[in-house]
Amino acid sequence: MESVAFLLDDPNGARIWSMGWCRRVLSLHGARDEDALLAKAATLSVSHDELLVLAALNDVGDCGIFVGGLCPAVLLLSHVHRRSADECYAPSRIVRVLTQPWTPELGLAALRRSVPVVDTASDLRRR
Repeated sequence: MESVAFLLDDPNGARIWSMGWCRRVLSLHGARDEDALLAKAATLSVSHDELLVLAALNDVGDCGIFVGGLCPAVLLLSHVHRRSADECYAPSRIVRVLTQPWTPELGLAALRRSVPVVDTASDLRRR
């Protein structure tokens, strides 16, 4: 509810907050270098901001979490509300730049964010 209220009450603030989130997505797990990725924006015919938004939208870890009580997925609506569904996916020329290979660690992290009540360590101890 706080994210929706923020988005409706201060759309520009939501855009600024979510752009900061997009920048943080690039450094998750140390897998990508923000400066190196943004340097490629011009060669991919997109703006820095567009590349950041596409990186967040297409991240393997997803943005369906809460950060400081706010939900990045909701606040990203300030950037994508006028897009068609297809425009939420990176064009093929950009996918190779944004692609981060799946690893067991990334898979487990995504599952933990999606189902935070699952404690695999205690499940293993019970067996």
